[in-house]
Amino acid sequence: MLIAGVGILFSIIGTLFVKISEHASISTETVQKALNMGNWGSMILTAIASAGLVIWLLPHRWNYVALFLLNMAYWAPLV
Repeated sequence: MLIAGVGILFSIIGTLFVKISEHASISTETVQKALNMGNWGSMILTAIASAGLVIWLLPHRWNYVALFLLNMAYWAPLV
């Protein structure tokens, strides 16, 4: 639930990355590039925050390096 909440929050923040200059032509390519900037920005922020949340929520006795290197099934959904 925390990762979903963070994803929604960063999706809202990602809308701030969607900008088209006044002098740009309003073509499909220009609009799609602006939308992609917002989309990729929110995905990157969500991935970083999700990794931090997973590390914060996992028990401290786990070896995080071994978990990351040996069992990618926990980390693959973040990508």
